[in-house]
Amino acid sequence: MKAQAEAMKAQTEAMKANEFLLKARIAYLERMLQGAKSDRIVSKVPDNQPGLFDELFKEAMDEKVEQIEQMVREIEKES
Repeated sequence: MKAQAEAMKAQTEAMKANEFLLKARIAYLERMLQGAKSDRIVSKVPDNQPGLFDELFKEAMDEKVEQIEQMVREIEKES
């Protein structure tokens, strides 16, 4: 019973931390969209902040790399 309570407490803390990060991200995006011109400068984006489509682009690039490697294998096989 105590282990369950500890697990639930840890889960609650993780959810609160995630909620805080999401709220900060929303506030940042709202400033970028509707803020003053100085707030909308893209160069102010922190390096550690993930982009909106980073995961999607990574998947597409991984697919392209696989296709290129497959083509290289086919060309080497033919020659």
